[in-house]
Amino acid sequence: MADKNSTAPRRPTAGGGELPARSRGSGCADVITAIFLILTVGVVAYSILLYANPQSVLNPFPPATPQVILVIPTDPPTNTPTKTFTPLPATYTPIPSLTPSFTATIPTNTPTASYTPVIAVARTAPPGATRPPARTAATVHPQYTLSQFPFTVNPVHYVANTTKEGCNWQSIVITALDLEDKPAKGVVAHVSQPPNLDEYDPLNQHSQIGDNTFEVLLGSTPRDDQYTIQLVNRTGGPISDLVTVPTKSACDQNVVVVTFVQNHPYS
Repeated sequence: MADKNSTAPRRPTAGGGELPARSRGSGCADVITAIFLILTVGVVAYSILLYANPQSVLNPFPPATPQVILVIPTDPPTNTPTKTFTPLPATYTPIPSLTPSFTATIPTNTPTASYTPVIAVARTAPPGATRPPARTAATVHPQYTLSQFPFTVNPVHYVANTTKEGCNWQSIVITALDLEDKPAKGVVAHVSQPPNLDEYDPLNQHSQIGDNTFEVLLGSTPRDDQYTIQLVNRTGGPISDLVTVPTKSACDQNVVVVTFVQNHPYS
């Protein structure tokens, strides 16, 4: 039995009945379904394209382009030869042996007078000539070169030791004579041999040479050596040159005698 409110036409069936008529809204649904199907296919295809080529112009958010690292080739190292220094083996040069020889240089005060004699030559005067008056010979004064110091040294001499020690001895005996050849007063002898000996002693003692002398003992074995001697006053000022005196190793020359003489007055 048909609904009396239905306005849709009905189709007759083969048995004489009626089929309900097709609704008009089913065609619009098909169109929408087809559109969604096409869009789905398009989205899938678009996604595959972007996945295969992310840098495509169709991609609105392309990935960042990686920076290109520029590798600059460098020149290969050059084979530059380096000079090497090979030291030569040292050669041994023997050192010549030195034979010390001591020569005492002792200043001597030998005054010399410079005298030029005047020789008269006899001549025969012509007749009527007047003989010139006789000339009186000029007095000649000797010229002396004085030392800057009031005392100078005489040549040293060597003697044998006269004490009981005999050859087991070596010493230097010093004496000083004034202008009258008497022992000088207020004179001090300075004997030195750095760094072993540095001695000041007045010449007012007794030695094997005599009184008013000074004897410095150098050792118990005579040997070749050298020492320096200088006379000074009581305040330490020098009154003679600095004299170098050698010693001897012979037993008959184991005492060195050094004599200073005064050559001009001093204060």
